[in-house]
Amino acid sequence: MPAVPANTEGVMKNKRTLQSLQDAVDGEVARVKIEASAIADKIDANLKHYGEVAAGYEHLFRDLSAIAQQPAEAFGAIVSNRIREHKDAEEKRLAAERERIRAEEEAKAKAKADAEAKTERERRERIANISNAPVGAIGANAAGIARAIVSLSAVEISERTFGDLYAEAGAAKLYAIQRLEEMLAEANAKEASEAAKEANADPMLAHAPPRTATPSSAIKSLDSHAGDAAVMIDFPAPPVRPVIHGQHGTTETIDCLRSMIENELAFMNAAQLQRTLDAIRAIRAASAA
Repeated sequence: MPAVPANTEGVMKNKRTLQSLQDAVDGEVARVKIEASAIADKIDANLKHYGEVAAGYEHLFRDLSAIAQQPAEAFGAIVSNRIREHKDAEEKRLAAERERIRAEEEAKAKAKADAEAKTERERRERIANISNAPVGAIGANAAGIARAIVSLSAVEISERTFGDLYAEAGAAKLYAIQRLEEMLAEANAKEASEAAKEANADPMLAHAPPRTATPSSAIKSLDSHAGDAAVMIDFPAPPVRPVIHGQHGTTETIDCLRSMIENELAFMNAAQLQRTLDAIRAIRAASAA
């Protein structure tokens, strides 16, 4: 509470008697008491109002001791304005925070949706590639189709690799492999037919074993015949031309068997390879004679 000044010296001026001096001083003291009491009542009323409306907002009124001396109407306006301004600022802050959180959540959801869409798109592209494997093998020979089957068989079909599409991917793989196996059988039959026609057209090819396509074990049976296989591959090319005598006594020249060997190696098992080597040795022996 502020001090209320007393003007005792002023009220004592021009007083000629002791009684007049006493009356003047008593009057001034009474005035000071009345004014101090009024100030105290005003402060009490303001503080009562403050306690009713400003609970929880005490941090807004660090100057309470100063503003509490304001008239009740002015004090009430000060308190109400500060609280309202604080609430407005807090609401704006909370709204901005909510908007920031909403934007972050929206960005996260979008990123997740984009990632899931990309993953599904990539998985569907892989399924399409699996389904199109037979199309890519059109025109390939039996060995090429066999390689396509091996490659496709190695593709992992699981929920880890295809997620919810793994059943669709499994069905596509099964169908594609079945179709490739049909194409492989057709290619084997075609190549065997072509080999038979070549054998009928050239008596020398009669020494070669009939073609039996076994692409899945191609070259594996050559391990024990590595030396002989190298001899076959390196059989001298023209102008070295070994000769044999035909059935009618005519001399027939033959070029090296390089191209035949290169074509046939992938389709020979061990027994067929041995027969071919024996035929080559017989040709060499006949040409040497």
